[in-house]
Amino acid sequence: PAAAARPRAAMADPGDFPAVGTYVEAQPRSESFKGSWHAAEVLRVFHGDVLVAYLDLHDPAAGEDPLQEWLRARDVRPEPPADRPEGFPDAVLEKGDRCEFRYEGAWWDVLVQGAEEPAEGGGRLYSVKPVSFNEKHAARGPALRPPWVFKHGEWHWTYNSKTRKVERLGPPRDPPRRVQHSVLPKGTPLLEPEVHEQTERAAAARAPAPPAIDEDGYGPPTAKASSYAEGTERAGADGRTWVVVMNENGASVWSLPGQAGFFIERERRKLQERRDRKRKELRATAAAAAITKGTAAKGGAGRASGRVEEAGGVVSAMDPRPPPPPPP
Repeated sequence: PAAAARPRAAMADPGDFPAVGTYVEAQPRSESFKGSWHAAEVLRVFHGDVLVAYLDLHDPAAGEDPLQEWLRARDVRPEPPADRPEGFPDAVLEKGDRCEFRYEGAWWDVLVQGAEEPAEGGGRLYSVKPVSFNEKHAARGPALRPPWVFKHGEWHWTYNSKTRKVERLGPPRDPPRRVQHSVLPKGTPLLEPEVHEQTERAAAARAPAPPAIDEDGYGPPTAKASSYAEGTERAGADGRTWVVVMNENGASVWSLPGQAGFFIERERRKLQERRDRKRKELRATAAAAAITKGTAAKGGAGRASGRVEEAGGVVSAMDPRPPPPPPP
């Protein structure tokens, strides 16, 4: 059954999360599942990492056995609240807003592209686009839910593209739901921790920290702006007070008070410069490969199949397999 439909009980100590033998939602590491949350069971917790078994994904090397995967704790969260905010989605969502779309057993981060009222009723039909993939789907209300964010032990959501209003629901009201019967067949060995990732984290911890003050003389807080709600104020490395603002795409940015436009544009330019450098690196790599192999790299064709499927309130004109991520 879907995670949102599972029964719940009264609140648990947040310090117990994630606890072995409970249900959670998890984000797989594969790029094919970027921006999606899947129901999973916690199998083991080791030095801050979490071993989960997905309820909807299977290990191709083990037949029908559920896929096991070690994840960082930040990629695991409790099951979101089952109750929908009043009026969601028809009285809430507009073009450009974010929400989550139920597709093939998982919830995907999407942008609303438009909505229309069917001539024969049946509820508003939304056109949505996954944030991480270049494709479109159509869905009705039952297949949509708020874009839940779990930060600092509390639930938040920001959906409106105009007001950027953050709704704060507070800590989970219910405890993690305990697993009665493990999703793994009896006797299935657990996946061992990935030693190479622990080594990489240790090396990163020994690496020199980036300069606190940049070349322009600005020193925002070292914590990511996305870790805080819009309007949060923190002292920066330069001793000044910085505040979290949001750009037109809903991304969080550190800004000095009253200068949001300048710092949003500054962050946009820095992001564009990083993308340009990445493109140059990819072109240089492709050119070197062409010289070595005698052929130039060619892009692959898209996966769109043109087939239309309708089930559970969802209408899709795309191949049901998650497409590869777009090039940077």
